[in-house]
Amino acid sequence: MLFPQDFEDDWRAGGGRDAEKAWLILLKMVVKGTLDRTTSERLKKILISELPHKDVLSLAAKVKDDIFHGRLATFCATPLLQLMHFILVKTLNETVNRKTKQIREFYFDPTMRRNPFTLTEKSVIYPYSATQLKVVIVGGGPTGLSAAIALAEKAGNRVQIHIYEKRCRQTAGTVSFDDVTDLMSKATRDALFEGHPEREFKCIIYLHPEDMTKERLKDCGDFHLLLGADGAGSWVRKEYFKNDDEERARTCALGIGINRSEGLPRLQALNIFLTLIQTRYLLNASDVDGRGYLNMQLTQSEWRQMRRLDGKGCDFANPGRIRVRGKIPEGYTEGQLFKPSECREHPLWIAIRDGIKLFGFTEDDVTDIVRIPIAVRGVKTAVKLLPMNDQDKPARPGGLVSLAGDAAMQVHFWPGRGMNSGIKSAIAWADEVVLLLNHNQLVGLSPAMFSSYNDFLQRLKCREHDYRSLLLVRQTEKFTEQDPRSLTADGRGLTANPPALDLIIKLKATSDRLQKRKGWQFPPVYHLERRTHRILYQLGYRTRMEMASSGPWPDMPGDEVLPPRSDTREGVASGRVRRRAGRNPQRSRYH
Repeated sequence: MLFPQDFEDDWRAGGGRDAEKAWLILLKMVVKGTLDRTTSERLKKILISELPHKDVLSLAAKVKDDIFHGRLATFCATPLLQLMHFILVKTLNETVNRKTKQIREFYFDPTMRRNPFTLTEKSVIYPYSATQLKVVIVGGGPTGLSAAIALAEKAGNRVQIHIYEKRCRQTAGTVSFDDVTDLMSKATRDALFEGHPEREFKCIIYLHPEDMTKERLKDCGDFHLLLGADGAGSWVRKEYFKNDDEERARTCALGIGINRSEGLPRLQALNIFLTLIQTRYLLNASDVDGRGYLNMQLTQSEWRQMRRLDGKGCDFANPGRIRVRGKIPEGYTEGQLFKPSECREHPLWIAIRDGIKLFGFTEDDVTDIVRIPIAVRGVKTAVKLLPMNDQDKPARPGGLVSLAGDAAMQVHFWPGRGMNSGIKSAIAWADEVVLLLNHNQLVGLSPAMFSSYNDFLQRLKCREHDYRSLLLVRQTEKFTEQDPRSLTADGRGLTANPPALDLIIKLKATSDRLQKRKGWQFPPVYHLERRTHRILYQLGYRTRMEMASSGPWPDMPGDEVLPPRSDTREGVASGRVRRRAGRNPQRSRYH
């Protein structure tokens, strides 16, 4: 911070205690007529009531409440604010209590401009002890937690992070995972952590196991940045980015919950091959415990048939069940049964049953059935001003609201990468905050400060939408509901061969390609063609034809889009960013 030499001279000439010096230097500002009339009159009243025997903190609190009314109207440093900075720099010690904390947070906000004038020969310089940048993250999933950890690692105690997650329990989410470090071998743990325990961020990250809504946002108190990491149904996006949300495609699928305690019935390598040669079915299950989902892409007609006997649509809130050995599962009612499963010859049920057979499961392994809407969408900008009315007594003119993960961009879950993209955006957002914090560039809290993050997100969206999700959507949009006997070769991978033979040829080519890859971790699958022939001929002719006509997974080209990475372990915390070598040296720091 820069101060006029006059401040220093007057302080030294004041004599006496700090409170007396502060009183005299403020009085001199009133006498000199530096302030506007209203501010001058209010300061005069304060100085009359706060006689020199009062302490500096009481004086600073009076100025804060009676002149600034607890809120700075601008991010600029006014002459009075600059003088208060000088007084507090001279008098505040390292003692932290509630009173000093409130004073520090008001006068030394990290987003306020520090100097109302430029450096001259008659200036003195003192360090600006900025208080913590307060961040609220809505959503404690992989994206929200990644953003919090990345920010805490690189910014340290310069930030204070509050995470709100309503499903803060061990069984939240689609699948509950053990601590991943518990599943690592000792050699892997030693290599990653060198025997050190996992790091904790005390007094930096605060977890709140509660729901956060727009109406409850004021309960968060005063904060600078709001990050919406609350998933595909993000209320943050709906409230603040409604005009920036762009849907590019919509399709649908179903999910069949699988729970087979003895593990998967087929080799995982074979499951991968069977998944990649067609786009009708997708197995996403663990070979460790046999749990997961078998997914199936649906036509619009099939989507409408996804209902229970009680008439409700089968969604995650109201999943459908099937009979177990002819009986209704314990704890469920007849109305909760999946309606197509009650007619064994229903075309949709035949397709589902064949999907179960394809990967070697039985109906006893099925837990529930749900339909899944799929939207490929994203926002055109991911950072905006946060309306002041949505905060509780903000101490500055405003804050910023940002989006990351599925809240900012949704992809087709079939090729995956949703969590991958979410973590990338979380790290990129955290890196941008830290870089701005390092270079004192958060002054003014303008959305333009995050232009690099916005650019990165648009490139990531282009990569994941145009070169992955939309390729699959365009391919499956051609899926037909005609009689399978009328399906012929039409450029989607179906040849004049019988459908089973066509699939076997594709599977052989896929297995040869993948098993030659360096790093392929699965053992070889022997007698592959014979096994595949036996599997496919357990399925109905229509199912084989639908699988063949759906086509294999499309090629998904394009360079990887990565957030910035650091040169050293300190990384962005030191302000150094590694620019990855690329074809275009003029690209920004995000690639």
